[in-house]
Amino acid sequence: YYFIGVLVVKAVVFLLYPVSGLLAEVCISRYKLMIGGTFLVLIGIVMAVPTVTVELFKAENCEDKECVNYSLLVPVCFGLILNYVGFGLFESNAIQFGTDQLQ
Repeated sequence: YYFIGVLVVKAVVFLLYPVSGLLAEVCISRYKLMIGGTFLVLIGIVMAVPTVTVELFKAENCEDKECVNYSLLVPVCFGLILNYVGFGLFESNAIQFGTDQLQ
């Protein structure tokens, strides 16, 4: 199931490229969308990394498998999704920004 979930998130990010490019050209400036994508990546990292670190530390000090808390899986997944979406927003507009610099 993990592989299917990763494929779905990557497909959504892949479909986000033309949508974010259109948004950047029509409604929002390219720079604002790149900054927004950067903030989404940072928020995703802030949500996912401490949760994973705490869980790994608990799992090292735990003798049985019962003490692993699966309720913290939601913030980790949400943080990773924010990370993917923010990266997609940033990358789709950074490529256009780079090609504009060559002209």
